Amino acid sequence: MISEILAKEIDIPLNDYYICYFDVLGYKNAFEKPEEHKQFLWNMLLSTNSIESIIRNTNTYIRVQYRTYSDNFLLYFENENIDEYEALKLLSTIARKIQLKLLTDHKIIVRGGITVGEFYADDKIVFGQGLIRAVNLEDKIAKNPRIVIDENCFQESISKLVETRYLLQDTDGLYYVNYFHSKETLSYLKGYCISLINSNCKYQYNVKDESKIAQKERVITKYLWLLIKFNEACRAIKEESLQIDYQLKINEKILKLEISCDKNKTFPVV
Repeated sequence: MISEILAKEIDIPLNDYYICYFDVLGYKNAFEKPEEHKQFLWNMLLSTNSIESIIRNTNTYIRVQYRTYSDNFLLYFENENIDEYEALKLLSTIARKIQLKLLTDHKIIVRGGITVGEFYADDKIVFGQGLIRAVNLEDKIAKNPRIVIDENCFQESISKLVETRYLLQDTDGLYYVNYFHSKETLSYLKGYCISLINSNCKYQYNVKDESKIAQKERVITKYLWLLIKFNEACRAIKEESLQIDYQLKINEKILKLEISCDKNKTFPVV
């Protein structure tokens, strides 16, 4: 009873915030081999520094705050003195830089969501309906290595950011942050994508554990999405020669799809 009275008397600032939440893909896989999980932890520590640097060096008057716990990352700022379009543009810009940095420097791909909603944070806790909505976007909606946009919150701004290629629309109708936005970016990303795909898209020799097979199948599906979107981006800016040449084949022992890339082969210019 006393705690209920105190709760009513305390004015806890639950305000609307713009939120970008994302999660590292492959976190559980890193613990399959003892020698790999320490390297993964090291990459996570380095990625935290990278994200802090990106936020610090982004030219904005908005104070973007940042939290991380386990393999989860959270960017947020209060919904005041900034309109919806500028807020989504800012979060998309930062998210794009983070995705590129994590992929190229730390061999990490992520998925997540951008939304707006009631939120509270201090040095001990993050809380609120907006956070729940952002986590749901990552867990239930995004599925692939992309940061999707909550259309219900950004109806007026999405089309403008699609026109300027900050965002793209996927085949399932969802909008996501475009981290394949230029020829320079695609040229830079290509080798890293090929390396990650060749490292992660084949099954271990004589694998029999059904849970490991199912887990690897999900991983391969996500990298196939990455490949398809990379090549789509090349065609969209008429840089077909930058496309990644890849082969799909069936592992005959377990009848599952695998992917391999040819790092030396290039597409002819049409």
